[in-house]
Amino acid sequence: MAQLPGLTPEQVIADFETKVGDTLDSTQEYILLNDVKDMIEQDDTWAILQALDESETANTGDTYQTYHTLPTDFSLPAPGGIFVGTDIIPYRQIPFEQVIRWKDTTHRYYIDMANNRYALCGVANPGGTIHFYYQKSSPALAAGTAPAQGTPWIFPARFHPILAQLMAEMFPAIDQPDKSRAWDDRWNVFSAKRLETMRRWNAALRLQAHQNDQMPIDISADPNIIDIDADGMGGGSIYG
Repeated sequence: MAQLPGLTPEQVIADFETKVGDTLDSTQEYILLNDVKDMIEQDDTWAILQALDESETANTGDTYQTYHTLPTDFSLPAPGGIFVGTDIIPYRQIPFEQVIRWKDTTHRYYIDMANNRYALCGVANPGGTIHFYYQKSSPALAAGTAPAQGTPWIFPARFHPILAQLMAEMFPAIDQPDKSRAWDDRWNVFSAKRLETMRRWNAALRLQAHQNDQMPIDISADPNIIDIDADGMGGGSIYG
């Protein structure tokens, strides 16, 4: 079956105006559209927003004060950590306020959100490319330059109607029209069902990936990890 074409931002705005039987200032409509988009993207750890940045490099001798720039579309760090060079043991994020405690421990990193940067802990990090996995924010939705229309939302087209739906739900609080004319309480039910469908789709994607993520890792050479199979019976894998 052919994929449905995605709704352009202009089409989402038109759908919204049809639903409420009214309009807002064009600037306000696009502010509302992107507000709704961002709320959805913060609702879950969406597989479609996973990203990898490899523009930064770690060098032997770097310290916890050697900073690297966060990606421009950074939203959240990936829960699975980041990797450096060919080292397959992940670097796990620590709280910014715990840096002094962890600064000399390898396989840890922290994020300085206020300054849009991060750093690896440890005083003798191996050199190599930093494989920085993270959750990104999708580009702002905007009108195109006529006659072209704007770029559709990154999510599958079947989920695009939820944008106008949620915009319509927020409309009465913004414009304060006659609510009986510009509101249908069934919209709440429809949008909740659509959002739940999106969550189930996302959960299925992530579950499928993690079912195959049981790779044995040799930790015997890492001084910061206790090898519970140190007697040599289990081969030094974190999975026994």
